[in-house]
Amino acid sequence: MVFISGSNFHLFFLVFLLNVISLGADPITGVCSFTQDPTFCTKAFQSDPRSRTADFAELEIIAIDLGTKSAKNTSAEIRSLISGAKDFRSKSSYTQCGSFYEGIIDSLSQAKNNSKAGNHVDVNLQGKSIINYAVECDELLNEPPPVQSPVLSQDNLFARRYGEMIAVVSKRLLH
Repeated sequence: MVFISGSNFHLFFLVFLLNVISLGADPITGVCSFTQDPTFCTKAFQSDPRSRTADFAELEIIAIDLGTKSAKNTSAEIRSLISGAKDFRSKSSYTQCGSFYEGIIDSLSQAKNNSKAGNHVDVNLQGKSIINYAVECDELLNEPPPVQSPVLSQDNLFARRYGEMIAVVSKRLLH
C-alpha cells in the first residue's frame, strides 16, 4: 500500500486536478493552442456556428469545410489571374498553382471522407499534403524572377493554416 504524506497529497491532487481540467478544456483551445497561429485558428473555428458545441471529431469536419471553401475561392481567383496574365512566366506560374489547388481540393475531399469513416491517420496525412501544396505554390511564385501576387500569397498562407488545423485536430483524435 502506498501512503502519501500531507504536502505530497496536496501536490498530487493539484496535478491530478490540472490534468482533469485540461482534458475538459474547450476543444477549440485544445486544437488551436497547438497551431502556429492560434488567433487565426480560433477565429476560423468561431466563424462557423457549428463549432460552439463541437467536439474534436466535429471540429475536424469544420476545419475541412473551412479549408474547402477557402481553397475553392482561391481556385477561382487563380483562374482569373491566369486569364489576366500579361506574360508567359506569370501565366505558367498561375497555371501550376492552379494544379496545386486542384490537389488541395482533392485532399480536402479525401479528408472529409476519411474523417466520416474515422480514419484520422489519413486525415492527418491529407492535412500535411495541403500544407505542402500551398508551400509548393509559394515557392513557385518566389522563383526568380518572382511573380508578384499578394492575394495568392495570402491565400497560400490560409491554405497552410487550414491544413495545419486539420492535421492538429486529427492528431488529437488519434490519442
